[in-house]
Amino acid sequence: MIQLDALNTPTVILSVDVYVKQPQRTQVSLDSMAQIAVDGNNTGATTFEETYEILRNDVVIATINDLMDYEGANFGRHTNFPNFPLVDDNPSARINKYELRVTRVAPDTGVIFIFVASRSLKATVFTA
Repeated sequence: MIQLDALNTPTVILSVDVYVKQPQRTQVSLDSMAQIAVDGNNTGATTFEETYEILRNDVVIATINDLMDYEGANFGRHTNFPNFPLVDDNPSARINKYELRVTRVAPDTGVIFIFVASRSLKATVFTA
């Protein structure tokens, strides 16, 4: 598991390298998922927010902001983040490094720790 400690500190949770020889005829399909685990200290409603980004060679190519509400986070409630699919139509002719990055965004009342548990980043290359 990876703990998301500080607010607004991006954390790379997965990466994959993809070699592209002919970029004008290549698409890279990326599928990703991250499971979030929450450890809280209250029994009331809890809200927390993360930003998920996919990067190609250190440049953000897609972003999702996810705001989650829970009742009683002190039970270590888990949620699966939905699949984050993306097709990259503009890869470079080189080894492209794709990364899935998560950032804990909002100050969250009653949340002690947020962990990234199970995670997946898959790249499939299509050429014409």
